[in-house]
Amino acid sequence: MGRGMILRAASWDATESRIRRVPQYAACRSLRECEFPPARLMPLCKTVRTYRLRRVEELVAGYRHGSIALFRSVLLESDRGGPVLIPPPIIERHASSFVVVDGLHRVYLARALGERAIVVALAQGGLEPLPGAILAWEQIEVRNRHTRRSAKFLNFEERHFRDIPRVLDHDTPGSGPR
Repeated sequence: MGRGMILRAASWDATESRIRRVPQYAACRSLRECEFPPARLMPLCKTVRTYRLRRVEELVAGYRHGSIALFRSVLLESDRGGPVLIPPPIIERHASSFVVVDGLHRVYLARALGERAIVVALAQGGLEPLPGAILAWEQIEVRNRHTRRSAKFLNFEERHFRDIPRVLDHDTPGSGPR
């Protein structure tokens, strides 16, 4: 676990109200925290960055150290600042697909670690179209450099992009791992 990093479980009610500040989730019919097998989740973004994976490894160590279910909503406090709300990965159901809209690095690492279930925020009903095509895990590229938003998605449509980190990080210092 990172120096001085403390995770405390956050309430789902507080997390849900924060997620619903994202315009695309304000009218979502169902938004709930639940356990889900990472093997059933599909990626939307096609790049995973190595530096973010290292931060997620620290985060996983924090969950384990605190005996908190992996990726449950938490408040992160560290010597870098805090508290920062870290919601579970946000998953949207589109037809029969469960798509990772936010939290790709966490889901990617959970799959690599062979986790059977992780906590996710599952959004269903009344959702806008996705900002890009749903991908297969074999299409994901691990990179050590930044990629433009438009290059991270197949068939990207900016008007459907959910700017989740900007909305969730508003009013909280710092930025948590995605």
